[in-house]
Amino acid sequence: MKTYYTIISKASVILLFLIGSLNATLTKAQTGGATFEVGPTMMRGKIFPTSTILDNGKIISFSGRETNFVSCAYSDLYNPVTNTFSEAAMNMPHDASATVKLSDGRFLLMGGGENLGIAPGFATTEMYNPTSGIFETKASMTMGRMQHAGVQLANGKVLVVGAWYNTSGATYGEVYDIGLDAYTATGAMNDPRAQPNVFPTTDGGAIITGGWPTYSGAVKTSVEYYSSANNSFSLESSQLIPSDPEWIPMSINTRPMDDCKMNDGSYLMMAYRNVTTLEYALLKFDPTTKLFTKINTLSPLVDDFTDGGFADFVINKAANIVYLIGFDAGFDPQQVSVVTVDITTGEVFHPNSTFTLPAQEYFYAAYTFMPASGKIMVMGVNSSNSSYFNGTNKTYILTPQITIGTREFTKNSIDISCYPNPANNELNLKFNSKHTEKLSIDILDLTGQLVQQETKFTTKGIQTWGLNIGNIPNGYYFIRIVLAENSYTQSFTIA
Repeated sequence: MKTYYTIISKASVILLFLIGSLNATLTKAQTGGATFEVGPTMMRGKIFPTSTILDNGKIISFSGRETNFVSCAYSDLYNPVTNTFSEAAMNMPHDASATVKLSDGRFLLMGGGENLGIAPGFATTEMYNPTSGIFETKASMTMGRMQHAGVQLANGKVLVVGAWYNTSGATYGEVYDIGLDAYTATGAMNDPRAQPNVFPTTDGGAIITGGWPTYSGAVKTSVEYYSSANNSFSLESSQLIPSDPEWIPMSINTRPMDDCKMNDGSYLMMAYRNVTTLEYALLKFDPTTKLFTKINTLSPLVDDFTDGGFADFVINKAANIVYLIGFDAGFDPQQVSVVTVDITTGEVFHPNSTFTLPAQEYFYAAYTFMPASGKIMVMGVNSSNSSYFNGTNKTYILTPQITIGTREFTKNSIDISCYPNPANNELNLKFNSKHTEKLSIDILDLTGQLVQQETKFTTKGIQTWGLNIGNIPNGYYFIRIVLAENSYTQSFTIA
């Protein structure tokens, strides 16, 4: 019987991202679902970092924990072009903090703490500007918080909810006004929550679910709504999906909520339940209706182990693909698997085999998808399975089997190539079409946002089209061409 989520309900911050180890002498190894590579080393060791991708394609890791209970006050910036890390000091530590990506590309880092709740969290706040690389100290919150969550609302303000100290989750939230640099306390939530999920709504409010009330308390399935107009919370439902009950949300507050946002404006979250058997689901949250729905898949979402589960997921927004990272918890050496879910078709691709991980390296990790390469950066490696506090400076790069550029048109339909790459003012598309076809041509940025769209018709035979991209700024992009139920996606650079 699996015990992983019994543990999560008590201390999810400890085990949520545990997925095993990898021998440092191994350069590449095929998992059946992905390929692991030893990545570049960070400047210093850490575990439990909060990582996210910047608009320029670089990856930043905020804080985390070093050896023992020491919360580190520095960031690690990964450059995929040079495959190297650089380090920048922050003004304060933010372990188990809330990190919010703002609409202008800056990041708000709020609170954090040490000693996993044995000591109170910090109330401190700072702002990170990716353009300047500067961390600026801001106003403090109304209370110290760790294992909390935050999100920018439609009105531009930032909502902060949840916290954990010793045996209690925080009931009161607060709102940060960026222009005034000031926090204001909210009314009380119906349920105290540590490590909740918080999603913005189109009406300026937010939906909160998940998190646990005490160290030994079960994860909350209730759904609450925060009204910015009334600065108060109301209970929407006692279940994520009332028509399909018993689903328990998995926390995603170790990264900005923006990383879980899809191109259609919805947000993804994983959930599980164990009514007759352990099962998993991807849930989609609609900010307009304020409802969660289960994404239908052609086969069940199951992990490949008898003891363990899915540790995390990352999203390939341009290709509408989700990668689920699974592990076993009862074996040493441990094993890792990667399950691929095509959101468009509902197809689930299970690995042909799992990868056995030698002992002495364990991932208490943060996973970040790199759109330009289709790979996943893994940061947060531990050197002991008996202690949670032995961070190393090692990283790993995961290449999924199904990546950008591999989902191509069916044979007998159309062949296509895109050039030059890098492009300047024009991107050329060369077709060899077997029929008269209607094509939708989308250009997406690194975040998956649509920046240009055209519709064209092919005729039978070879033809070349030129797309005017002169109004698009320099940077990394994707071209996605959709024909009926098939699609082709390729990365390219405008320089």
